[in-house]
Amino acid sequence: GHPNLTARMAGPLPGKPTRSRRWWAIAAAVLLVLAAFTGGWFAHVGFADATKEVEAANGGVLDYGEQGAVPQFKLSDGYCAAAELKPGVRIPSQSSCDEPHAIQVFGVNTVLGKTSDVDPDYPSRERLSAYGQAWCSMVFASKFLPSEDKATQLSFVTLVPTEEEWKDAERQSKAPVICVLRARDNSQLTKSMIVGN
Repeated sequence: GHPNLTARMAGPLPGKPTRSRRWWAIAAAVLLVLAAFTGGWFAHVGFADATKEVEAANGGVLDYGEQGAVPQFKLSDGYCAAAELKPGVRIPSQSSCDEPHAIQVFGVNTVLGKTSDVDPDYPSRERLSAYGQAWCSMVFASKFLPSEDKATQLSFVTLVPTEEEWKDAERQSKAPVICVLRARDNSQLTKSMIVGN
């Protein structure tokens, strides 16, 4: 199976801050950790040009869900689909990565899942985009993906949920940031691009 690239950051904080203050405390902590982790990580794990590679490969952000650029996206972590990822395209199902495919999910991160006593407000597309791109950049630069392909052949898109997707009570815990891999020239991939998958 593929490496587990799914992360979850949720749960109440000590004390009883207001919902708004609780969200800001969690968001600030997460972003500080990501900034420190990715900066040091890029510098010390053998990716001398990791930042340049990531910048060149970054395909931007799309939102998914109701009223989003991608109205439907139903791929699980590590799975593939034949449809090209672009505004207006629905991706209702996944396919085998052994067959030619256009995209592959290589990371999923449920930022703030709903719990019994925490019902987080939608943090805004801008904040989700900043967080999601930091997360997807970190995973893209890691050894989970083959370094020889990242420099020139692969690109990634960060998917973030729309406010409607986030607020849906039945799906809120399933409205993560999603990292999607594709070829830079939009050609078909012919195998899983996750190392060990």
